[in-house]
Amino acid sequence: MAAKFAGRKNIAMKVPPYQYDATVAIYRDLLGLKQIDGSAGDAVGFVFGTNNLWIDRVPAMSKAELWLEIVTDTIPPKLRRHLQRQTSSAAMRSKT
Repeated sequence: MAAKFAGRKNIAMKVPPYQYDATVAIYRDLLGLKQIDGSAGDAVGFVFGTNNLWIDRVPAMSKAELWLEIVTDTIPPKLRRHLQRQTSSAAMRSKT
């Protein structure tokens, strides 16, 4: 049986500090998206259609990234191996 993947409600935009204020201003002031509660600290959320857009200030980042929330009923072996390699690589990079 093939795994089924589906998107969820949350979209996270990870933004370096030097871009954070301008990015938030675009969604809040220029686009007029409704700000939502639920996050504290260096993040702000907006209603984005049927989704929530979360903009997170991430000091360790040098460029913005977009993360999508994905769910599945099962993880196929090929994907599991890929994720394990990525986790191992990230752990090794953090030790250097």
